[in-house]
Amino acid sequence: MTRTDIHIHSSFSDGLATPRQIVEFAVSRQFDRICITDHVRIDTAWLDEFFEEIEALKEEFAGSIEVLAGVEAKVLDFSGRIDADLGRVSRADLVFAAFHRIPRAKGFMARRDIGRNKAEALENWFTSMKAVLSNPAVDIIAHPGNILKMSGVRIPTYLKEEIASLAGPSGKVFEHNLKYGVPDGGFLSLLVSEGVQILLGSDAHSIAELDELWSDWPANASSGHM
Repeated sequence: MTRTDIHIHSSFSDGLATPRQIVEFAVSRQFDRICITDHVRIDTAWLDEFFEEIEALKEEFAGSIEVLAGVEAKVLDFSGRIDADLGRVSRADLVFAAFHRIPRAKGFMARRDIGRNKAEALENWFTSMKAVLSNPAVDIIAHPGNILKMSGVRIPTYLKEEIASLAGPSGKVFEHNLKYGVPDGGFLSLLVSEGVQILLGSDAHSIAELDELWSDWPANASSGHM
């Protein structure tokens, strides 16, 4: 049993704490493994500095905690491309694909249109998700379905079943996001039944938020199948 958080944002992107502050806090709270996961785009300039800092922390805290370097990039289109320079992010231990917006034939659906056009939103999200599951550059699906949840769109059971059946053979990991509570219990059960690995991620953007999101989880909260 290990206490793992694979999704913590640092000051390299939109988090408030430095990677060192995050690691020191995680050690104090008896985490076994964390992944410092920051937002990137294809033109992100600080990637080399980020990877170098995480590598230094890995060495310094070896034996106390396992520290991983992660990057989170949004899904761009129906082909499953992500907004990242694949050559540069290949140094990451974990590459996350996130639906921060829902693609459409050209560009993205406006946030206000997702709730108004639920059928289109579900179809576009599902089409893009299927493609992401075939993207070899992606390791983890971040906060699955949250863009729909935030817009009041429920994922039908048959779509959850189809995604789970595709996710198993894909080898992709799905994040159970503590902040947003996605995927829901039914979706998680379907994913686990297909052999999909589930890892916990807080999606915290500060030490205080990290502490709060884990406050209800025991010190031996496990990663892996739930």
